[in-house]
Amino acid sequence: MYVGEFQQGASYPDNAEIAYCAGKVCHQDDIFLTFNTIPAGSETTATKALSKEIGSRWGTFSAKGVPRYYANMKSVWAPYRTEADVFALGGGSIKRTCPPGFWGQSAALFDWQMYSA
Repeated sequence: MYVGEFQQGASYPDNAEIAYCAGKVCHQDDIFLTFNTIPAGSETTATKALSKEIGSRWGTFSAKGVPRYYANMKSVWAPYRTEADVFALGGGSIKRTCPPGFWGQSAALFDWQMYSA
């Protein structure tokens, strides 16, 4: 299993009304990047590059079982063993937006379940 945390996203319309998501990457913000359908006017050089990387990683994962990105071989994504193996998608370092131990839980909550009042 490979676990990644998006460090950048393309804001999804459903998140516009969730105050917690303002300025953060939330649930669904990976959809436009994954399917290379970033709305016109929302594209940046960074989101275009990340969308290309995600497409490459999905392609190599489906073909070879490893999510490689051949344009940047230094960017190695290790199989998940501990939380230290969570991969930062979009560069930078893991921001630990999930509470400690999150990936070891038997059930994952949506962002609105974790952070809404």
